[in-house]
Amino acid sequence: MKNVVVMSFLALSCLISACSQKNSEPALKSIGGSPDFFQVTTETLPSEESSWVRPTDCRGNIAKVLCEVDPSDDWSRVLERPCLGGEEKYKPVIEEIYDSMDDLNKGMFCSLRRIFIEREFYATGYASSVYARDEEGNGIRLPGAIMGVRKSVLETQPSFGGWATWKEQMNFTKVENEFQAPLPYPQLKTAQATPLLHYVFVHEFGHLFDYANKLNKEELGDPTCFDRDIDTDEAYYRECKPYMAPNSWGDISWKDFLTVKPEKDFSFRSKLCFYNCESYVDVNTEMVLLYKGLSQSDFVTSYAASNHRDDFAEAWAVRWLVESQQGGLSVQASPEFEVRAEDIYNSEKFKTKRNFIEAFTKNPVLYP
Repeated sequence: MKNVVVMSFLALSCLISACSQKNSEPALKSIGGSPDFFQVTTETLPSEESSWVRPTDCRGNIAKVLCEVDPSDDWSRVLERPCLGGEEKYKPVIEEIYDSMDDLNKGMFCSLRRIFIEREFYATGYASSVYARDEEGNGIRLPGAIMGVRKSVLETQPSFGGWATWKEQMNFTKVENEFQAPLPYPQLKTAQATPLLHYVFVHEFGHLFDYANKLNKEELGDPTCFDRDIDTDEAYYRECKPYMAPNSWGDISWKDFLTVKPEKDFSFRSKLCFYNCESYVDVNTEMVLLYKGLSQSDFVTSYAASNHRDDFAEAWAVRWLVESQQGGLSVQASPEFEVRAEDIYNSEKFKTKRNFIEAFTKNPVLYP
């Protein structure tokens, strides 16, 4: 019998080693092209993890799940990494994040088996579902989830605008120094009080809500495809003929998890690359056109336009910014041109997605 769970995500995934500009991260599988949402399949499950029950005190769970860790070369044993001690110093920071959130996002803290403080990691944060293998070697999804945060972000707490500019400029040039952007543009701007880590947590929670509620559901033109050997993206497309399920989030703007609908596309969007850049958007001839296209699109940020998973996670985070009045988020492409995420979120072109999110929040919401 084929390992259906692992196989079904093979073509939906890139390895972190391919997603990082450093090209030195472990082979952890990311889902649907998003470089910060993963599927961890653990080969061995510690006894305390096998009996895990979702707690009821979400704020109290923070102190129990914080865990500073060294990087892992074997993500099949990610839950076995020993906590290195001193995690309690981060507790007030995470509790402040919890206190700032609405009830839906607060509830996600009860679903976290771990909040890993990563001593080394290529991205700012990540979220992951958790699988274990049964006796036949098949992946079985476990309740709960894990989240990771880059330690240096907690330690230095860079400004939201400075951090976001550093990340954005990965699309335009090689960015080497941590949180330092080498180009004059693009520049991400926020209100002075806009909290970076709060946004990061809400974004990662968006991934977990998406996955738990199957908001980005993909269907297969040929569901028998996994009876055949599939080991490349090309084979997956050829054999399985994937498409976004009707009425799903992805169906609004995406043909499938790699391909945006032609009427939703805009100039140079396909060159957005963030953590896996092999070439760059040209700052002189392409950058302003890219952001002008973004301003007329139904993607709230350029990161949202890079894949359907981050399309939802970014929209979920911008919704929180708008509704909590935590401040703005905009990108300055030149001295004359600026794109505001809130303007896109409140625009007529975003109405279908905005209505989708509001309908989701009003229905019973599932947690991992």
